[in-house]
Amino acid sequence: CAEACLARLPQCVPDVFILDVGLPGMDGYALCRQIRLTLPDTPVIFISALDDLASALQGYEAGGDDFVVKPYKLAEVKEKVAHALRGVEERAALEQRLNHSRVLNSQALSKLDEYGVLIDFLHRLPTMSTVDAVGQATLELLRAYSLDGAIQLRGNGPDLTVSTNDHDSPLQSAVIAHIRSMGRVVEFKTRAGFNFKHSTLLVNNLPVDDTERCAYLRGRLAIAAEVVDARLAELAAREKRQQLQAAIGRAMVLLSASVVRFRSENSAARAQCLQVSDELMKRLSQVVATLEMSERQEQAVQEVVAAGVQNFTPIFDFSGVMDGLLGDMANVLHQLQTPR
Repeated sequence: CAEACLARLPQCVPDVFILDVGLPGMDGYALCRQIRLTLPDTPVIFISALDDLASALQGYEAGGDDFVVKPYKLAEVKEKVAHALRGVEERAALEQRLNHSRVLNSQALSKLDEYGVLIDFLHRLPTMSTVDAVGQATLELLRAYSLDGAIQLRGNGPDLTVSTNDHDSPLQSAVIAHIRSMGRVVEFKTRAGFNFKHSTLLVNNLPVDDTERCAYLRGRLAIAAEVVDARLAELAAREKRQQLQAAIGRAMVLLSASVVRFRSENSAARAQCLQVSDELMKRLSQVVATLEMSERQEQAVQEVVAAGVQNFTPIFDFSGVMDGLLGDMANVLHQLQTPR
């Protein structure tokens, strides 16, 4: 039971807690809140038969890291435990860098007021060329306002979720997945979500007791989230343009190779046609000689056949037309590839 677990904590601290939500007496959520008083960083995984937003939020607010829905498989639980332990190791490794970052952040804030922080963020955002850079800059903005939260960024590739605590928990991702379809601005208790096409910004600790401060932050965050979304749209469009230009480049290479091959084969066909015509004329001369025709008759037959051959040969000579068509196609592809 929960009470027995709490009694043993001073003597035995586990690497990870796996809590059934439906414990007798004190439930799993309440037990997690008690654990968090003394062990704020030890992973907690809830097990429950409920799979809805309210349950996810309750576990998230209690301090849980992950959620397993009944019925479950042992392999799934093992994988989630391994993931939670890796998170602990990563947080420990990042703690030193995070402390250093906080010191630098504090020094920067001593020189800039909060309005200047937003202006600096808006000024730097257009220079950021990757989705990850945009996400990290947004987290810096949240930290500058002493806010805890996360942002999910959606471009042409897989969704990217980054958090101010350097640890994207599955519960946090589940909350974002729920609120991203609930309107432009979503608020519940101290949390707020700002939804746009390419991003969802989640803030966990709005100062709701300070109405004026809360309204100030809400306005600044809405501006930041909208500008972030616009930048992500630009990056997605740029990536598509680059992919299109690469595809056009490959098409131009293939087209150039096709032109060279066509010219070679057309030239060979014309040469073969001329060779066949010459052989035909020679054979004709030999046949006519055996027919005991007059010289005038032989000449007349040869002239008719020669004229026919001359009319037949140009049929195979359409290289000029094809060069023109392929050249027009190459010009169109070149214009599409040239940035405007």
